[in-house]
Amino acid sequence: GRPLSRLQTRQPPSYPILHIGLDCSTPALLYQRIQQRTRAMLHKGLADEYESLRDKYGPDLPLLQTLGYQEMGNYTAGRLSLEEAESLIVLRTRQLAKRQRTWFHAQQNVTWFNADQTGLGDAIISLINHQFS
Repeated sequence: GRPLSRLQTRQPPSYPILHIGLDCSTPALLYQRIQQRTRAMLHKGLADEYESLRDKYGPDLPLLQTLGYQEMGNYTAGRLSLEEAESLIVLRTRQLAKRQRTWFHAQQNVTWFNADQTGLGDAIISLINHQFS
């Protein structure tokens, strides 16, 4: 394959594009949500899901090497406690979120919205209607 950057610069799009970004108001709020989401995934059976996928497709399934599943693999193998696995998932997700925020904020022509703002959907629809009317 070709790098995405090469494909993007090949020719301009034949239709108008509107880039919309959503961001949390503060990193602390984002990190709190990451913690809550991780706990919810664990309570909903992430370890069981990992084992089911591993048993059906084998431990070398690339999906099982991704964030969350990798830690569950170490947990189910006895190399990590559940608390250690949770802490690692939270840490690695925070690190990924930081890299993603850095990358997205470097992009040009993005209209940013606070994901926590009241009336977010209406504000985005208004922007779209204004942009394409």
